[in-house]
Amino acid sequence: EYLNLNNNDIRENEADFEIFSELRTIDLYGNSLVTLPKGILKLKKLKKLFISQNKELIISNRMINDLRDKCYKIS
Repeated sequence: EYLNLNNNDIRENEADFEIFSELRTIDLYGNSLVTLPKGILKLKKLKKLFISQNKELIISNRMINDLRDKCYKIS
């Protein structure tokens, strides 16, 4: 239940992550994301989300708080 997409120069992510309901860890480190993938907050089993080194990524304070409530590790 680990998805590793780090360092792939991903700019946009059209994938609906909601279909990956068993994911516990998503590693999106070191890409070029501007927004988080659709449905990521709906993943009930998600515990770790790695999103650092996405220099263009803009996340609202509300989303940060929602992610902190859901995951025990966000980096």
